[in-house]
Amino acid sequence: MGLDHPGASVRRWASHEFATDWGLRDVAENDPVYDPISYHQGSVWPLFTGWAALAEYRSGHPLAGYQAAMQNADLTLTQDPGAVTELLSGAFFEPFGRSTSHQLWSSAMVVTPVLRGLFGIDVDAVNHRIKVTPHLPASWPSAEVRRLRVGDSLVNVRYKRDGAAMLVSLDTVSGPAIHLGEGMASVRIPLPAVEVSLSHGLPVRGARTAQLKVIDEVSTAHSLRLELEGIAGSDSTLAVTRNDAALQPRVEGGELAGDELHIHFPAGSGYVTQTVTLSW
Repeated sequence: MGLDHPGASVRRWASHEFATDWGLRDVAENDPVYDPISYHQGSVWPLFTGWAALAEYRSGHPLAGYQAAMQNADLTLTQDPGAVTELLSGAFFEPFGRSTSHQLWSSAMVVTPVLRGLFGIDVDAVNHRIKVTPHLPASWPSAEVRRLRVGDSLVNVRYKRDGAAMLVSLDTVSGPAIHLGEGMASVRIPLPAVEVSLSHGLPVRGARTAQLKVIDEVSTAHSLRLELEGIAGSDSTLAVTRNDAALQPRVEGGELAGDELHIHFPAGSGYVTQTVTLSW
């Protein structure tokens, strides 16, 4: 069972208080007990990063979910290829010397948020069904999940953008037939009229947190509002996708140049907040 009011929690987890550029601290950096090299009081656990990614996706914050999920995915190239470490410093991008470099619960949190959050797959093996609530990045025209296990069956799930909708279809590779919903082999899921997408990538080893944070996002029929955090005085760029090509969005808090949204964060110290609204 989820929380009745998850907004305050997921907002803080996405902010610089908890979110580093390589994952989620288990204690906020402004908490009196915070210690960036403590095992349980300020270090970054990919396990917790994955849990937070799922929470962000399921609470309507897919951009923050994507940031967290991709941090875990990018960690597979940090040490042993394909493995994800147990924990990292909360202050600098550096795995602990005492950390298990191939931690299975960390590696599981690469796959789980991507399948259940980004691809939005919910398996019902008893009734031979799959429910999908996808949150594919706006920059992905198509994607495919191959040989997904559903009880005694294996299926392929395909995603393809088609204008203002996402077409999701599946075919059963082996075993009893699997359906989307009530006996359907494909579904069309409406997409927002305008979306933005983020780049991803880990910082250099030993770096401090400095990347953009998406702490809130609200999409309506005629607007998209983003509450962002960035280092004071810095600039960031987000890619914009118009699922209705005829739209010409107006922007407050940023500047739209073609398909790029440019944001300048105000002067100050450390991380500051900027709200950007696209309306049409």
